[in-house]
This record gives sequence, structure tokens and C-alpha cells, in this order.
Amino acid sequence: MMGYGMYGDYGIFGGLGGFTMIFNLLILIALIWLVSSYFNNRSYSNSDNDTRLSRIEQQVENNLESLEKILKKLE
Repeated sequence: MMGYGMYGDYGIFGGLGGFTMIFNLLILIALIWLVSSYFNNRSYSNSDNDTRLSRIEQQVENNLESLEKILKKLE
């Protein structure tokens, strides 16, 4: 019969019918989700590193200021 693909009634899953279509759709959705999450993580990783570095730099500056204040009090 025409219209049946590799996973149709004569394919790997035999006569499972509608299950194969749902199964294929679920696999397609999972693949799309994996690819999109991979590219999202790649694009946001650089910006996350920049914000982390700026936060660390601010913390270091604050720590230096507080250490200077403590040293002045000790003198």
C-alpha cells in the first residue's frame, strides 16, 4: 500500500497502527527540544560567565574596602 512509511503497518513495529505515529511524533518533539536546549545553553553560557565575573569583581572590591576600614581601625 502506498502511504505507509518505514514505521507503518509493514515496518518495524508490525501492525501497531496509530501507536507508531504517536511514537514518531514524541521522538521528533524530543529531538527538537534537545537541539533547542543545546543552542540555548551555548548562547547563554557566555553571558552567564560575564555576569559572574562582574559579581566576583564587585565582591572583591567590597572586601578590599572593608579590609582597608578594618586596618585603619587597628592602627
